[in-house]
This record gives sequence, C-alpha cells and structure tokens, in this order.
Amino acid sequence: MRNIIVIVIFISLYTFSLSAQPGYFSIAASYGFGINGITHSKFEQSAIDGNKITVTAKRLTLGSGFNYRADFRYFINEYIGLGIQGTLTRGSWQYFSSERKIVFIQYTDQCVRARGLTLAAALHIRAAEQRVMPYFSVFTGYFTGTMDVVDTVRYCEQGTTSQWEYSSLNSFCLSFAAGMDVVLNEELNLFFEMELQNMTVAPQRARLIKKNGSDQMDDIPVIEKEIVFIDEISSDYSQQPNSDLPQKELTPYFPLDSFQIRVGLRIVIGR
Repeated sequence: MRNIIVIVIFISLYTFSLSAQPGYFSIAASYGFGINGITHSKFEQSAIDGNKITVTAKRLTLGSGFNYRADFRYFINEYIGLGIQGTLTRGSWQYFSSERKIVFIQYTDQCVRARGLTLAAALHIRAAEQRVMPYFSVFTGYFTGTMDVVDTVRYCEQGTTSQWEYSSLNSFCLSFAAGMDVVLNEELNLFFEMELQNMTVAPQRARLIKKNGSDQMDDIPVIEKEIVFIDEISSDYSQQPNSDLPQKELTPYFPLDSFQIRVGLRIVIGR
C-alpha cells in the first residue's frame, strides 16, 4: 500500500512538472492621467480686476504623474495567473494661484503633489500562449505615501514660502488593467498596458518642514508648524488655543484616481 502511495505522488509531481507554466518578472514605467479631480477650498484659483474678484473652479487631480513598477506573476495553467507587485508613484506638481485684497493685494501661489508606494496582489487572465497574448488583470492593494504642499505668499512686497508634508496617506485601492504581451524570444516579452486605478486618500498629519528655505523650526510655535486631521472638532471659544499643541483641522479627502498607460519588459523564468 505504501509503495502505491509513493507511485501516485511521483506521478502527480511528474504530471505537474510537465504542465507547469513559466513565471515572469516584469519591470515597467507608466504615466498616469489624473481623473475624478475635486475643487478644494485649500487650493483656490482666483484673480482680481479692479474691484472685482473672480474665483475659478480648478480641479485637483493627484493621480497624474509617473509610476514605476516591478512585479512577479505565475500562471497556474495556460490562462490564469497570480501575481504580486510594487509600484512607486511620483506625482506631477499641480499649480494654483490666487489673489485676495485685504488692504493691499495678497498673492498666493501653491503647488501640490502626491508620492508613495503601492503593494498589490493580482489576478491575470490571458489568451493562449502565442506570439501576441492579450490579457486582463485585476489588482487589489495598499497605498502608503505623502503629499507635498508648497505655499508662497506675497503681500506688500514681502513674501514667505512654506513647505508642508502631509503624511500617512494610507488607503486600499482597486485597479483594472488590459494589455498585451509580445513575445520577443524565449526569455523576453515586451508588453503594453492600460490601467484604471481607483483610490481616495486622507492625510492624518501635516508638518511644516521648511520656511523660506530653512528647516530650522525651533523658534516656531507647535500650533503653527503641525496639524492633526480629525473627523470631528469641538472648540471652546472661552479658552485661548495652546500654542504648544498642534492645530486641529477636519480630515480632507483627495482622489488619487488615474488612467495609466504603461510599457515594460517581462523576463521569462523557469521555462
């Protein structure tokens, strides 16, 4: 009986080794076009003409910018594969400018971008192996990153520049991709891909990291250089704010949705 079991295991392993599909290690670069942008009170586009101020809606789209990806995928049969991947996002700067009149005109220029890392698992479905193989993929992952915000304010011929870092932009994400592999030789494939990514991020904290080009913050009160974002704020107007504590603001939510166009290379492993 024991010998029969050994023979069955051996045949099973031998059959699996014959039908096993190769794995693929891939590297790729893409550019994302931000979609589902929002207008936000913190980022304003306005201009003054005489006594008239015009405020224009301008959408913030943090999903725009370059992405760099490395992934490994293994096909359990000819058509279905599983994969893991890491994507480094380096968002492009979004620019805003506004004019406000108090006594004199105050000019504010702002730029903002998001950057971070996404780790994801994927399911891949492809056509039968041939020289050109169309495929479809579904990704679910977790993004962690930061948002850079630079404010430059000019008023009465004086100006200040403040650079903030909004941290702990953590979020789960869902993506769908379609593309095709082009077989170059037995060891290398070229691939083209389009991906639709859906994700919303919310910072937990913000920190002033530079003011007028200096990172020396010791003389600045905590309330002016740190922000904590929370979902509910209760204020007691009979009490003076404590300058040794961070200021509190309501949590802002920003879309990191994008439509990406990607090109890359796959190295065939284990064929």
